[in-house]
Amino acid sequence: MLDNVDFKIIEILQEDARTSLKMIGEKVHLTPQAVSNRINRLYHLGVITHFTITTNEKLLGRSLLFYVNIIMTTSDHQAFIHFIQHQPVVRECYRTTGHSCYLAKICCADMEEVNTFLEELLHYANYSLNASTLRIK
Repeated sequence: MLDNVDFKIIEILQEDARTSLKMIGEKVHLTPQAVSNRINRLYHLGVITHFTITTNEKLLGRSLLFYVNIIMTTSDHQAFIHFIQHQPVVRECYRTTGHSCYLAKICCADMEEVNTFLEELLHYANYSLNASTLRIK
């Protein structure tokens, strides 16, 4: 069972996962060891699923961001999922309800990279493409 301290620790880590145990402890009135124990418990409970970083794709040379609505043309979803999992341009992909079957977020260096991905995608599905022009949040 989670308490308010657990939720506060999660909030702090979501804001900046590099926050020291000491700093978190000061904010939630626990020792660094107690914070570490709580984080480990949250991880083992499956509340925290993994630790990662967020990168500035533009500084890494991948300034084009698109959202791809994917409408399957085959019933072989496993082959499609395997394809998506091995595409370096795909940052996220979700199974969805509504107009499309999946929604993928892709980051690319140039339009050639976008077109290469889309050409390969056509083996599994049709798509509609939306470009991101400004990140709001």
